[in-house]
Amino acid sequence: MQELAALRKRVAELEKTRAEFERLREKHKTSLESITDGFVSFDRGWHYTYANDAALRVLQKSREELLGRTPWEAFPESPHLKFYTEFTRSCDQNIPVHFEEFYPEPLNCWFECHCYPGPDGLSVYFQDVTERKQAEEALRRSEELERQRAEELKTVLDAVPACVWISHDPDSSHITGSRVADELLRLPYGAESSLTAPESVRPQHFKIVKGGRELTNDELPVQRAARGTEVRNFEYSIVFNDGTTRYMVGNASPLYDGQGEPRGSVAAFVDITERKRAEAALKRARLDLEFRVQERTAELRKAYEKLETEMAERAKVEEQLRQAHKMEAIGTLAGGIAHDFNNMLAAIIGFSEMVEEDIPEGSPIQSYIQRILSASFRGRDLVKQILTFSRKAELPRQPVSVLPIIQETIQLLRASLPTTIEIRLITKATTDTIQASPAEVQQVLMNLATNAAMAMREHGGILHISLGDIDVEPDSPVVDPDVEPGEYLQIVVEDSGSGMSPDVMKRVFEPFFTTRLVGEGTGMGLAVVYGIVKSLQGTITVESEPGVGSTFRVFLPKVRTETAFELTQPDQSPRGTERILFVDDEELLMEWGQAALERLGYTVTALPDSTEALKLFSSDPSQFDLVMTDQTMPKLTGLHLARKLLEIRSNIPIILCTGHSDTVSQETAKEAGIKEFLMKPLVKQELAQVIRRVLDAKA
Repeated sequence: MQELAALRKRVAELEKTRAEFERLREKHKTSLESITDGFVSFDRGWHYTYANDAALRVLQKSREELLGRTPWEAFPESPHLKFYTEFTRSCDQNIPVHFEEFYPEPLNCWFECHCYPGPDGLSVYFQDVTERKQAEEALRRSEELERQRAEELKTVLDAVPACVWISHDPDSSHITGSRVADELLRLPYGAESSLTAPESVRPQHFKIVKGGRELTNDELPVQRAARGTEVRNFEYSIVFNDGTTRYMVGNASPLYDGQGEPRGSVAAFVDITERKRAEAALKRARLDLEFRVQERTAELRKAYEKLETEMAERAKVEEQLRQAHKMEAIGTLAGGIAHDFNNMLAAIIGFSEMVEEDIPEGSPIQSYIQRILSASFRGRDLVKQILTFSRKAELPRQPVSVLPIIQETIQLLRASLPTTIEIRLITKATTDTIQASPAEVQQVLMNLATNAAMAMREHGGILHISLGDIDVEPDSPVVDPDVEPGEYLQIVVEDSGSGMSPDVMKRVFEPFFTTRLVGEGTGMGLAVVYGIVKSLQGTITVESEPGVGSTFRVFLPKVRTETAFELTQPDQSPRGTERILFVDDEELLMEWGQAALERLGYTVTALPDSTEALKLFSSDPSQFDLVMTDQTMPKLTGLHLARKLLEIRSNIPIILCTGHSDTVSQETAKEAGIKEFLMKPLVKQELAQVIRRVLDAKA
């Protein structure tokens, strides 16, 4: 009986314990259902025994689909994931396990799991950390991108041909320079270049100068930009302790932080030392040119007076001499002006090529230099045509190489001779240097070639031009007995034309003798050749037969001196800093106008469309100090554009340019309120003076 009573008591205690366990389990279940993390439990056979609502929502399963099944049965599409390996390790080693794993289709998300083994199985807490993982990946990519950008910036700084400085703080106490900048300042690459840095690292071997005064640190462009000031077209000098000076020009811009406050600056400057030196040389050349022009003008005046005297003395050939003197006066004037103009072009081409060679590859200045050279070469070709028109008297002579002159003359002849005439050049001379003026040599060849072409104009033929050597010995039968012995250059011009009779050959070098019809020649061409050759201490012979052709041989004494080259060129155009709107529908003229005016110091906005120019001006009429416009343009002519601009702002100065005056004149332009009216083509110096006159009149 006692044992039965004890057994009943034990059963009652167990029932009480079971009831307490069920109460605690229900309480624990309620707690698990209230949390946002997923919770599942497994028995030792890896069957799901429990899953809270959060787990069912994340795993996208119902309790009927999950409970009582193993993970391999519930998720057959992914049986080899890290989940199951880590679950097994937690149970086998009876240790908690924490890990993260990506679950593929159909969930496509990252889970963070905490595994806790127990006597009946395994409990797993997990949560969806996909957003955190995505944020971490985005941060990693951002950091990698920032590293790449920093590496790219360093590469750019190493490669850029300009001097670049980056200030890393508003006080500019720490500045990074590009490789070119460090080389210019004579610093090791990467050295501290800030003039506001501590004295122990601050460079001491140079100073910054502008307008003859050393700039303070607060006036330097990098420091000014670092405090929030945009710096444009700032020009200054770097004077080193050894006396060397480099001239710089460029811009500096501020860098801002997230609150819009200045945090540093970036500056880019170009070394313009060679350009400055070229400008100084051009200025000196201008002064020399002015003196030469005065001398040449006096010579021309005397030559003209002499011609008038000769005309009076030779009354019997008055009509012929009047025409000859007129042509010679025009030719003398053209030859003198063309000669000096050729010197100017030579200076322009020479200095421009120097600048082109010294500026960095890819520099925007390079396109300007190339356009200058292109225009200069066209001008040079024009000068050559002028010089072939007439030989100028008393041209200065110097050692010249004949072959290049002949090649240039042939190039000019090919464009003017009929296609039925073929030109052949043969060179056998060992040296071709003579004492002469290039214009004289070109005149001789041009006249002989023109005479030969006239002889072949009906049936065409071959024009042979050759250079050769000849040693003239005493009593040589080849040339005149008056010619001094020595080494001579022989120029042969041979045609396959109509030829000449013996009587014509005897008079071929006489002035005003010609076999051509009236209006086809003056009879002075071969006479001029004869005079030039004789003045050069040479001689000329002719061989001809009717129907066979003619051969002219020119003998000129050689010299052994190298050819000289003389540079002269000016430009003292007035400058300014005002803002100019330049409008021209011709792209080349628009680019030239912008480049020319910017070199004069002006801030230029160039547009090819007059309607766009009107729209830009209307947006802010105060942004320009002067407008310069072409007349003939589509959509809106220059005169109409000017009237509309004056309606918007009545005091805006306007300069109107045109290539003809059919539709507008000086009077109509003035009546419309236009300050100046110019005819094309425009000369830079004249344009600069007109602009300065208009702006100064306004001021």
